[in-house]
Amino acid sequence: MSHPRLSRLLGLAVLSIALVTAVAVPTAPAAAADLQVPVQSYAALHYRNIGPFIGGRTLAVSGNKATPHTFYAGFTGGGVWKTTDDGLNWKRMTEQQYGLGVVGALEVAPSAPDTIYVGTGETAIRGNMMTGNGMYKSTDAGKTWQHIGLADTRTIGRIAVTFDMVRHSRGRKRFSPARRGCA
Repeated sequence: MSHPRLSRLLGLAVLSIALVTAVAVPTAPAAAADLQVPVQSYAALHYRNIGPFIGGRTLAVSGNKATPHTFYAGFTGGGVWKTTDDGLNWKRMTEQQYGLGVVGALEVAPSAPDTIYVGTGETAIRGNMMTGNGMYKSTDAGKTWQHIGLADTRTIGRIAVTFDMVRHSRGRKRFSPARRGCA
């Protein structure tokens, strides 16, 4: 479907169906209220991406039950994006943040919906993988970011945010509630 000629033909088919439907629709206001469009009129239509055309691939999406309409998505070539209306509109949250362009993992803390952890570096094996520079944390819903370590890891593919424990390479160690973190 990525062939340009096929895309143009599909676009012309959609336009043709739209024009035929528009001509067949009665123009009287009373008739428009009772209009039922038969399934055959749009059965041949197919979904297609109409944008946005920035961002790249994504492997990281997260949200929190406390904010049911808010989600974050991390892209391998576009940083972290946020929606507060179930995906209708998106805003880039890492526009001015160097180092957060390649997101491999993203997790919103279950105990604090404004706390977001991001692991950088693409983890999907490809011929053109991009590496990252560690972990970042935001405590203000993505407005500002702080580099919190693991700079030499290059790719982080999963983050597990816990309530009272931080996992690290030497095993498990408990921290006070003020120092809750990620693994």
